Amino acid sequence: MLHSASKAFFHLLAGIDPLKAVASRYGMRHPSSFARRFIAGETIDEAIAAARTVEARGLLQTLDYLGEMG
Repeated sequence: MLHSASKAFFHLLAGIDPLKAVASRYGMRHPSSFARRFIAGETIDEAIAAARTVEARGLLQTLDYLGEMG
């Protein structure tokens, strides 16, 4: 039950435009920002550049294009 309630709560938060704006502005502001660990970029070109940086370090990765529109 707690899982369902917390999921619904975070879905509600995700739909609030001012919160989305703050998350977008600060979540990926710097190359070392927390979200950059999980989000390669806001465009395909940014994601490919991030993937090349990871590969240059000898690591492998996968990219998923979610197709979300803001």
